[in-house]
Amino acid sequence: MVDQPNYLTGENVLGYKLVVQPNLRGGNLNLEILEASWSRNIDRWGGNSLQAERWFRFLVRQYTSKERQYHSLNHVIHLLLLAEKYKAAINNRQAFYIAIWFHDVIQNRFTANEKVSAQMCLEAIGDLELSSEANEAAELILATEDHMSTKSSDERLFVDLDLAILGSSREEYSQYAKQCRDEYNLPGGQYCRGRIRILKSFLQRDYLYQTSVFRKTFEYQARQNIAWEIDALTKEGAL
Repeated sequence: MVDQPNYLTGENVLGYKLVVQPNLRGGNLNLEILEASWSRNIDRWGGNSLQAERWFRFLVRQYTSKERQYHSLNHVIHLLLLAEKYKAAINNRQAFYIAIWFHDVIQNRFTANEKVSAQMCLEAIGDLELSSEANEAAELILATEDHMSTKSSDERLFVDLDLAILGSSREEYSQYAKQCRDEYNLPGGQYCRGRIRILKSFLQRDYLYQTSVFRKTFEYQARQNIAWEIDALTKEGAL
């Protein structure tokens, strides 16, 4: 049997309870665990250890920049934990892990984030000297462009993990909504109109989630949360 790593730690230490600090600035055990996990997994897959260290430093810089409020290391950790929970359903675990790390590596409202992130992911895979199997990570990232156009079971699960926050508790969702607003840092009216347009497009879909397990677990709460935010933004902007 092929040895399969824990998505968060790279080894079987599910007993770890992470206390996630905002953006993990300043360094703590969480960052040490993430780095150890990254190094173990790249080594496990026959990658270049020197390049692994270089790319990990780059990823941390990207996800801990001061502009990142929601798309931070906390989001990466959340997806790693979800991937660990649903790993039995993942076919290409190497690509899935790499994609989690790179799917939001570029966040700039003036660029095609998913396309640029996918291109950077492929560049990293080349530098890391990973097998061609890892290249599927780029397709997973591109699937998050609309969270609908999926071609494989891994892509369907990946986009559902990325949208899992929509189905969280109202308290968690409220924090997520505030973080998104702070991150985009747009004038009030402009943000409200743009955000409402995006949220309404979600509600117009037959399903928010692509997999049956996520539909059963998160669909109802996600629609309740989205409707709540639309109402709040509409009242605020008198739209």
